[in-house]
Amino acid sequence: MIVDSLNENFNKTQSSLPFSAYYFLVVITFFNSDLKRLLSYVHFYNLFLFIISPIFMTILLSGCMWAAPIINAHEIAYKSLFLCIGMLILGKELRS
Repeated sequence: MIVDSLNENFNKTQSSLPFSAYYFLVVITFFNSDLKRLLSYVHFYNLFLFIISPIFMTILLSGCMWAAPIINAHEIAYKSLFLCIGMLILGKELRS
């Protein structure tokens, strides 16, 4: 979902679904590894996002502009963290 301000009070804000391609990259990579416990944390985090993301988007749409930077920062951190985890595990698997 992309929210754009009509009166330019905040930058364009984008929120994606919790169980996205980044999630599946990590899940598929962890599936055959020894890091099953970390996989459960990934599941719980994405389930938590199912609850918290709509709350923050509702807060933003109700007029509280302070939520926009939080949502944007989370999107950047979410994507980069999941890509880094995926690349680290893939690199470890290629070295073995």
